[in-house]
Amino acid sequence: LKFLPARVQRICRKDAPPVKLPYVETDAAGIAAVIDISGFSALSARLQEVHGLDGGALLRDAINSPFDKIIRAVHSRSGEIVKFAGDAAVVCWSEPQATSLRRQHLLLESFFCCLELLREFKEKMVQPSESDSIGIHIGVGYGTVNHIHLGENSGGPSAAAARREYLIGGSAVFVAGNLLSCGNRGQVVFHDSYWNNLGLAISDVTLKQALKQVIVDSLGDTMQNYVVIEGGDLVSKGFLQEANRIQPIEKDESTSQSVDGDLNQLAALQYVETSVVHYLMAESSSKQASEKDGNVQDYQSGRADRYSDLRNVAVLFIRFPNVHLELPLGNVDHEDHNQADGVLSPLSAAQFLTEAVLRSAHHHGGSLRQISFDDKGFTALAVWGLRGFAHHRAESRYALKASMQVAQVIERKRRSVRNASATALDGVSIGVASGVVYAGLIGNELRMDGTVLGTAVNLAARLMCLARQFDAVEVLPTRVFICCDEASFEESRHWFKFDTSLPSAKLKGWNEPIPVFMPLSEMDNWQKSTINKSSSRLVGRTGEVEMIEQSINKWALGEPNQIAFFVGKSGMGKSALVEHMFRLVSTSAEWVCCSYAFLGSLLRNFAAELREKGVQPQELAAFAEASNRSTNESELSVATTEPAALTTSTSFTDSDASYLQELLTALQCSSRTLAAISTIPGLWKSKSSDRRASIASLRTILAPLMVQMFRAIENLGFKISLFCDDAQRKNKRRMGPSGTL
Repeated sequence: LKFLPARVQRICRKDAPPVKLPYVETDAAGIAAVIDISGFSALSARLQEVHGLDGGALLRDAINSPFDKIIRAVHSRSGEIVKFAGDAAVVCWSEPQATSLRRQHLLLESFFCCLELLREFKEKMVQPSESDSIGIHIGVGYGTVNHIHLGENSGGPSAAAARREYLIGGSAVFVAGNLLSCGNRGQVVFHDSYWNNLGLAISDVTLKQALKQVIVDSLGDTMQNYVVIEGGDLVSKGFLQEANRIQPIEKDESTSQSVDGDLNQLAALQYVETSVVHYLMAESSSKQASEKDGNVQDYQSGRADRYSDLRNVAVLFIRFPNVHLELPLGNVDHEDHNQADGVLSPLSAAQFLTEAVLRSAHHHGGSLRQISFDDKGFTALAVWGLRGFAHHRAESRYALKASMQVAQVIERKRRSVRNASATALDGVSIGVASGVVYAGLIGNELRMDGTVLGTAVNLAARLMCLARQFDAVEVLPTRVFICCDEASFEESRHWFKFDTSLPSAKLKGWNEPIPVFMPLSEMDNWQKSTINKSSSRLVGRTGEVEMIEQSINKWALGEPNQIAFFVGKSGMGKSALVEHMFRLVSTSAEWVCCSYAFLGSLLRNFAAELREKGVQPQELAAFAEASNRSTNESELSVATTEPAALTTSTSFTDSDASYLQELLTALQCSSRTLAAISTIPGLWKSKSSDRRASIASLRTILAPLMVQMFRAIENLGFKISLFCDDAQRKNKRRMGPSGTL
């Protein structure tokens, strides 16, 4: 329950009718606030600089302390935490069916909530250390609040990735986001319409007079009218003492936010970010196992750190500036949503774009973090590299592939809608950035959610907003602007063609201009490598790394050969550890290191590695034992697939193929063994019924052949390290109930 706003809990009850998307409820007189934590970005940078990988836990504690105060204040004052957006919280006081008396109550409750937060952060400033301090500033809007539900309907084309997002739009939300920039730390900025209605709700004359004394600033123009009050003045001018005399109006129980009836868990989990769902499932399994073993106390003691760590990720931020969710949308359900063909309303555009991002992220192994609406407009945030969504190659590759897929989907949609309504798809911009972030849970027992915090997230958001700066640049034919940072460019330059002529951009929060790169297209015949020797550095896993290094050192000094298993759920970082181990042992000229996904690739990759080390096939002849002596060829069922030349494998050059032929000849392989090996490139693509039997036959040939090859290489003075990574195949779910190797 704590992962869901109360409004989502109510529509996910077992006794509630099913909701088809898009679904909207509109409140014509709602209140929205954006509560931003000041100083957190500087604090996170300092903690990471000083404490390195240990800064993750400190970062969690630093952000949870102010969020705990915010959550408790909002809940105690009838408010609702809609979303956590980085180091800010989006809050609303909105009940579409509320009476006029209840609306006055919500105005007073929201006002007193802001006052209490100002006092809390003024008197008890959060200070993780003497040099750090955290405060807040708040923007409050009044007007239309649209309660919007977007995403996949069950049974849709990507039902496996069924995800739903609840967000709020409307003029109140848009104004609240914009007002943040009008105030400083320790201040609340109220929109003029809120302030005027608040004056009507406060009947006490003394309090009204006191309220005028604490106004720090006000502005009235045709664009934006607002009033600013400051926490220090509330205390020094005695306003809080006067305010404490006012008793809030009793809550109207008919509009209670409480949830009646049991929760439909399947429906509820669709509103929770997918990597958090994986965590919840793991928590449930761990709890059941602990209760079975009687170790409930041990289970409870480690819960806080289970989903909190630093991870190397790629972040994708998308902005849809012409989807105007600040407009009143009315009450809309799926049936009302059917419109004339070729017409794209703001709501239908939002639904279409949400589905496009969801499907692209899911297809390319990422996780949609959230869909939001704020002063930047309608935006989406997706992440690659979270638990259950980690790849053993550059995460930015997948983020850029998803970006280009979204761009293509948008362009196809543009061609199918009328020109007048196609403007909702104009001006789309995407920013991609890579780096180390804190990924974990924030909140308390009342309200909690997953979050991703770090420089990469902030940078992706800044890059997303660069489209206007590069108006003069000839952008992609899809009319979608995509750019990435230097780290993403370096990781993906071998798979994409980039425009590297863009000037560096001066971004808010960065002292120096940031290099910007624009992906133009995916390269033809890009090739996946089983393990990338130049992979980015490993983040975390200090204990496992020490164990690996000790094992390698002992083995190098002459201890017996070993097998090391890396076991865990998909996305936990097994491949990153394997890559790290691979890099450790591949630096020595005396070690032959080879990675593979199956026996056929082992033979091919091992031969390529020997060629790179300068081993001559003739050197093996003295140690070779004919492979036909180790197997009874009359019992072999040689693969029936059409033999293919070894060069048909895109990662195998002509020189490698020629070298392998010489190598097999030096090992005195029989003609029948050579014929069987030649079928390998086509066999793994075959769909014939006897494919399984053919693979089994190949194993009986290759196993003894590889053993004698290893012995020959060892006799030449080399040490051998083999790495088999069970890489997830395309179109298969990365997360399963059991661990993988």
